[in-house]
Amino acid sequence: MGGNMSRRHQPGHSGPRRPQSPSRRVDKIRAPYGFVPLNPQVVFPEWGLSASRDLPFADGINGNFRLEIEAVSPIFIRDAKAAERPFQLPDGMYGIPGTSVRGMLRNVIEIATFGKLSRVNDHRYTLRDLHNHKSYVSQMARIVGKWTVPLVNAGWLVPGSEPGTALLHPCHFAKIEYARLVEISTQAWGVQGFDPGRQQSAVDKYLRILGWPAEPGGRPSGWTERRPNPVRMGLQRIERPFRGLRSNYGEVTGPGEMLCHVVMTGQPSPYVPNRPKEKGSGNPKHHDFVFHGSAGSPIVVAEHQLQDFEFAHSNRGQQNNLGRSLQPNAEWGFWRSLVWDHPLEWFEGHPERGVPVFFLLDERGDLRAMGLAMMFRLGSCRSVREAIQNHQPDCDKAAPDFAETLFGTVPDERRGASEGSFALAGRVSFGVARALGAVHPDDRVGPVVLSAPKASYYPSYLEQGDQPGAPPRRDAKKKPDWKTWMEPDALPRGWKRYRPIEGHQPVTPPHPTRGDGKPLDLSKVGTSFCPLPAGTRFELDVRLHNVRPVELGAILWALDHGGSEDTYHKLGLARSLGYGTICLRASGLSRLHRNDGVQATREECIDAFRQWIDRAWRRLGGEGPWEESRIITELRALARPMPRDDARHMRINGPNEFQQAKLRGLVLDPSATEGALMPPAPGASHSAASPRGSQLTTRVPSPTTRGRTPLPSPGQRVRVRISGQNKRGRWRAELLDGSGTGTLIQGDAPGEVTEESEHEVVVIRASGRAAIELGWE
Repeated sequence: MGGNMSRRHQPGHSGPRRPQSPSRRVDKIRAPYGFVPLNPQVVFPEWGLSASRDLPFADGINGNFRLEIEAVSPIFIRDAKAAERPFQLPDGMYGIPGTSVRGMLRNVIEIATFGKLSRVNDHRYTLRDLHNHKSYVSQMARIVGKWTVPLVNAGWLVPGSEPGTALLHPCHFAKIEYARLVEISTQAWGVQGFDPGRQQSAVDKYLRILGWPAEPGGRPSGWTERRPNPVRMGLQRIERPFRGLRSNYGEVTGPGEMLCHVVMTGQPSPYVPNRPKEKGSGNPKHHDFVFHGSAGSPIVVAEHQLQDFEFAHSNRGQQNNLGRSLQPNAEWGFWRSLVWDHPLEWFEGHPERGVPVFFLLDERGDLRAMGLAMMFRLGSCRSVREAIQNHQPDCDKAAPDFAETLFGTVPDERRGASEGSFALAGRVSFGVARALGAVHPDDRVGPVVLSAPKASYYPSYLEQGDQPGAPPRRDAKKKPDWKTWMEPDALPRGWKRYRPIEGHQPVTPPHPTRGDGKPLDLSKVGTSFCPLPAGTRFELDVRLHNVRPVELGAILWALDHGGSEDTYHKLGLARSLGYGTICLRASGLSRLHRNDGVQATREECIDAFRQWIDRAWRRLGGEGPWEESRIITELRALARPMPRDDARHMRINGPNEFQQAKLRGLVLDPSATEGALMPPAPGASHSAASPRGSQLTTRVPSPTTRGRTPLPSPGQRVRVRISGQNKRGRWRAELLDGSGTGTLIQGDAPGEVTEESEHEVVVIRASGRAAIELGWE
């Protein structure tokens, strides 16, 4: 590989290090990622729909250039044939698929050119937060006299006549205290030693009661269809003076005449009778339920409602492909295998053969949501895609944004032909990046858990205030008034970006534990891999076909974020642990040729891109230079290494840092604190708490933004102090008047140049305070 790509930060060692133990008190949200704010307006290039491989632009560029990649930290790209081994070519050489590099650069260009945030998992997230009264608790239960009265109904869920649908047969329900449940298990079912208060899942309870899998050869006497036989009980009704309820609610008082079916739910924390309550702890669950009777005609469950229910009860993860179905969790998998394969005739006259569920109705009496527990996870009113559409109305517009124009796009299956779905062939392609020299993978890492907090964790994934990253408002009791996915105007934080870590040494998270403190078995949820070592270098060819100079300029700008110092990209698996930090360099641009015969140079292409996007930024109402916008300052800040102590996911056990952060009103802080925000798009949603657009058109107050020295003009002589060299060997300098930092790109340096030496130079171009181009006199 030609050229020296080393940085002032040396590549990290292969051996991961453990982060320091967290303090008991959570002072901020820690995460190995951050967000670039969502751009409410989308920029559509004027040549977008005319871009083609077959109709050449007059200034179209063709040919290929070389892209060089250096792994600053260990890196791992999974091989399709051996999950723990790095990606390997047929000749035995290690490499990186071109599609991986392409997707990484495309995302940077999408952000930098104010593109559509449309390639997202369109999930409808759920909420179960017993500390959030407004968004959750008040929807599920109320206090009536001495009782905590649920607002849910009960019923039996059975398959519907149409594929993907279901029928919900409402019934009545009552709670049964664990002491009575133990009596029934002994007297009616002959089960000895059953402890429903032990920390366990609902499936564990059923398997214990049913004698499975202790007796796999057959069923214990007195059982049918792998569920408890009904028992006659006495009930006391508890009044619920609320409208829209189909089910009666009550409490089991002992033996009686009502035929009841016991329904058991999970036990999240142990319940021990007569144990004194610990200070600051909640009340452990101390009862299960019985279902009985009928509460009217069945309710049709539409296909989208059943999909939302299945998503809420799935082992959902963030590594799934867009639109790919998810696996049921243990409880839904248990009931689905028990019930869903039977023919419809099997349920006729016997709705109790269905899945026991709890459900809510809306004001019109239609099904709103349902779940397998009384306090089930409540589905949000907007999906991720709908929330984005609410604030970025053009995200589904039938026109290509800059990245779609350059990299291509395929028809969106979620859009019908009447909505103008379109396809474009890409005009840039990436070959396979081949490792240079003899490379040997590092020792096996893991198993480690690579799952991350889901987007349902609103302190990190949703905007809470009038500015990006602002904390939530406080209610009358001085408690955080959180915005959740339940809010109609929920605003996603934006584009998620994993960050490099100081020192570039991966971290090893502590082994996760169960609720009882014992180590968690990682055989099913853990991931093991053998990364390639830090310092590994790769080369690949990037092929251009009829690419305009402004488009090539965008690619070159994205390689180093416009000449920014100490910025990196992230690629591959385990980015959250510090793996996959890379830097990029282009060479061989002289091999490119334009259709009009003019030579395409690096500087001219980048300058063409900067001028075009700066004009687009101003047309949308942006203030100041494009490279000083909040979106670009945040993009660059997230590409710089973060402190090691902050580069970790928060922990659930000892104490639950996620819960502490919510109780204290903490949010994931932005990495940048200055830069103009994009004005809102016409028709975009706005918070009722602030005037329309006010939070999007002003700069964030900051000591560094008040009274700053203006940017220098081209041709102006300025005094600078040398701060070092960039990866291409060019000198970096700080302007002594405080107006910014720049790079010496023209002229010959005098022989006495050293770090900290001062010189007088000439300004060539000033695109931003971190992107001033200078020349030696």
